[in-house]
Amino acid sequence: MLDFFKVVEGKIFIIPDYQREYSWEKPQWEMFFKDVSQIKDQQHLMGSILTSRYKKELPLKERAEFPAYSNKLEFVEFIEDDGTALNLYELIDGQQRLTTMLICLAAIKSRLLANQNQKYVSIIAKIDKALHTKIRTEGDVLQVLKVNPIIFCRKDFGSLIGLTNSASKNRSKSLSGTRKSILLMNKAFDFFYENFSSADVAEDFFIKLTTRVKFWFQDLESAEQANIIFECQNNRGTPLTNLDKVKNNLIYRLSLVKDGPDKNSVLDSVNKAWSSIFKMLADRNIYDTNVENEILVDAITLIYKEGITQNESFQYLSKKLDEEGESADPQKMLCVVQDFVTKLSDIAKAHINFACPLYSDGDYVLPLIELKLTYAEIFRPLLLACMLRMQTSQELLEVFETARDAAFWVYGASARRTNYKTSLHDRTARDIYTQGRATSSTIEYLKDFISSGIDRKRIAYDRVPESLVYAYEAKNKNNEERFKFLTSYNYVRIFKEEDYANLPAIKGITEERERKEKLADLYERASNYAPSPKSKSRTKREYLSEAAIRKAMDESLKQKDLQSLNAYSDELEASAKRYFRAKSYGLKN
Repeated sequence: MLDFFKVVEGKIFIIPDYQREYSWEKPQWEMFFKDVSQIKDQQHLMGSILTSRYKKELPLKERAEFPAYSNKLEFVEFIEDDGTALNLYELIDGQQRLTTMLICLAAIKSRLLANQNQKYVSIIAKIDKALHTKIRTEGDVLQVLKVNPIIFCRKDFGSLIGLTNSASKNRSKSLSGTRKSILLMNKAFDFFYENFSSADVAEDFFIKLTTRVKFWFQDLESAEQANIIFECQNNRGTPLTNLDKVKNNLIYRLSLVKDGPDKNSVLDSVNKAWSSIFKMLADRNIYDTNVENEILVDAITLIYKEGITQNESFQYLSKKLDEEGESADPQKMLCVVQDFVTKLSDIAKAHINFACPLYSDGDYVLPLIELKLTYAEIFRPLLLACMLRMQTSQELLEVFETARDAAFWVYGASARRTNYKTSLHDRTARDIYTQGRATSSTIEYLKDFISSGIDRKRIAYDRVPESLVYAYEAKNKNNEERFKFLTSYNYVRIFKEEDYANLPAIKGITEERERKEKLADLYERASNYAPSPKSKSRTKREYLSEAAIRKAMDESLKQKDLQSLNAYSDELEASAKRYFRAKSYGLKN
């Protein structure tokens, strides 16, 4: 086991871009801080650092970052400006805790610099040496980070941990990045800085962190070995997602195949696929592990079988890959892995666009966000299949608009259970994805589903108030304005049921059952909601404002006020009927 300085001594680490970006948040920072703070005289094992030393070839994208690179030796090596040799390592496991440790050290350095006491000079120098170093280039030296996050985050990370000698914690506020990983690094810095209430506290923490904390450091022969072990070593950090487990499972399968160009090509495809997935997630600021798990569920649904849950997905896929790759011919396993990775990459891209749509994605985005007002996830595999297989944007737009209507009328206004015909949706999705069913049939499928799924006797619009208010607001807006409205949509209930119970129009009803029914009816009318954020620049609103509702709540409530409330609710319902195309499905406008 090694202490921190031994871990970084003589090494430069690169976090490969097929790993997820920095994702630790306050619970992990608090645990890290508590673990170190409570150390007394004993040693504390922080966790594992799994690495693979780069042999000869430095990744192409890294060569611009490290121009001193030479492939004349067996391993990639650099020379520090003092003549010390530096080896380059791929950091497979431990990147979250090691990144956190460097941010913590940067916060300690800032706290000590703020104190301006000469007794801390040696500690600051040690921290600087751990954070970055200088390597020789042709006729010059280049300052580089000792731990290098993926390229998208590297510049901001370098600014945060202090390539400049700023004593102020506010330098972390100058970060240019808007990626969530950069924002989390910024917050981590502030968290540690604020917890170091004085230079003495920071010094004590530094001593514990660098002398009592130990790491299990393992340099493995290849990234394949490291990834296999990685699955079992992610202790005290963010739990592995099923997507993480799949990557390691695929790498394990490839490790059983004899080395050669074909194997290297497939292994490269695996790494590129995960790099692409994590980059797409980060680009759209998605750091929800549930999304990663659902990507795998969707892939299994479209490729193999519907009805698989998150908990079942990894084991099911592992079994399917065993069946498909069961052969003495290793080439078959390479083909199986390559085929799955290609399909997974495409499905993941569609899923991420579905989970966090941007207006620039295409015309289908508006009905997709409108769909999210009700039950978007029910149709997700079906819509992903259409996104992957449909040739024209107009065809895709029509599918999303019809799915939006289906969610509103069947699962919303008709209150069908959310598992109503979901297996049929998923089977249809797989038929479309595998091209066993024409994509052009999707709209007819959805229309048939609406016709059979609408319960005309039980339609109740108060079950979908968000959609009602949106339809009312959207009627005089163009698509871009509707999109902006949806993305800032603030839908809140103004009053609770007990507020209405004291109204004269309710309180005066002597028969209890009639009073309860009247109360429930008034409470559920959409006029009980604030449709959108208030605008200071607009004093007049088309819908009934909160002030008008409060006036109607006054003790002097009159019948005409109730009529105003009812008229407003009727207009909302009429707007929804028009917007969600009631007439097309045999309903009256």
